[in-house]
Amino acid sequence: MTGLTAWIGVYDILRPSVGDTVLVSAAVGAVGSLAAQLAKRAGARVIGTVGGAEKCDLSPLAPSLDAAVDRRADDWRDHLAAAAPDGIDRVFENAGAPCSTRPSRS
Repeated sequence: MTGLTAWIGVYDILRPSVGDTVLVSAAVGAVGSLAAQLAKRAGARVIGTVGGAEKCDLSPLAPSLDAAVDRRADDWRDHLAAAAPDGIDRVFENAGAPCSTRPSRS
């Protein structure tokens, strides 16, 4: 299911072209990492959002990512703007959560 979800999302829905900038949320997870690889294979520049600074440190393990943005950081918009100065052409929404959502502490 993981591979099929990524494949359909990238090749049947997004259809990235060479030179497109693709944003993949939850990019170091099972589906997101595959989606990032498929988008990269299609010739796109790939930016991934991840859920925490420690996962940004994992991004070198995902060579398909050109940049990683911590969606929980207060300044995530600045990091995303720096990673995509010419904008974003396609979005693979995979997280189901808004950016800058911090876990609640009870």
